[in-house]
Amino acid sequence: MKNKLLVFLLVAMLLLPGAPLALAQSLTVNTNPSTVEVGLNFAGETVKISGQVPEGSRVFIKVLSPERTVGLSKKGKKGGIFYMTVETVNVKGMPGMYKVLGSDRITSLTPELQRAMGIDSEYSYIRGNAQVVRKHDEKSVVLPPAEAKEYLDGLVRLNTQRGLYSMSENAVMVRGNQYEATLAIPPEVPRGDSQITVYAVKDGRVVATASRVLPVVNVGLVRSLGGMAQVNAVAYGVLCIAVALTAGIVIAGLFKLINKYLFKDEGVSAHH
Repeated sequence: MKNKLLVFLLVAMLLLPGAPLALAQSLTVNTNPSTVEVGLNFAGETVKISGQVPEGSRVFIKVLSPERTVGLSKKGKKGGIFYMTVETVNVKGMPGMYKVLGSDRITSLTPELQRAMGIDSEYSYIRGNAQVVRKHDEKSVVLPPAEAKEYLDGLVRLNTQRGLYSMSENAVMVRGNQYEATLAIPPEVPRGDSQITVYAVKDGRVVATASRVLPVVNVGLVRSLGGMAQVNAVAYGVLCIAVALTAGIVIAGLFKLINKYLFKDEGVSAHH
């Protein structure tokens, strides 16, 4: 009786609408290391992203770090002679880091899929949430899209140069139901929780998604100094001044030593 009941349940599971699909479309995300630790000599990190994916799927990975406000300056001629800062703005709502890795070309995705996944080579997804704010007569003015475009283009270009923004095609290796990719974390990575989202695409649609948080934390002296700056700004300022003075004294002493040995007295003296 028990055997018959077990067989009945198995048959029912297989016949249920969507049951085979759910079993076949499992998607997982693993990261190694699981946390990025930023110390005093941090020069970047390499994170391995891997997991299971439905067979026959293409894989696209999106990495988003917390939004942060960035100040930008526009240079121009004043008086027709000197290049100077002619305008400053704050850009709000753009992620500190935005990276996309795919097992295929991004343009292989339909425009509808790109919008749904928040992935496109023009960075339209992250631009859509951004605001460019200019100070005018002590008031904050949000620039219209036509004026804001120049600054958003500039920020994307700067973050690309710093390794914070990137689009990497054919950067995810898929073997059967396993995938693997390498994520390059730049030295200027924002602190906080970065969100990793993995999409499995098959037959022109997203068949599975999975996500994981990648914490980026300060450790050691960097953490201590960061905590001091937030909790006791005065003590942090005094420490910075002390470090600067000490560095100045050390450098001055070093130059004296160099001068002594390079330009030592060789018996020639001034006389009247």
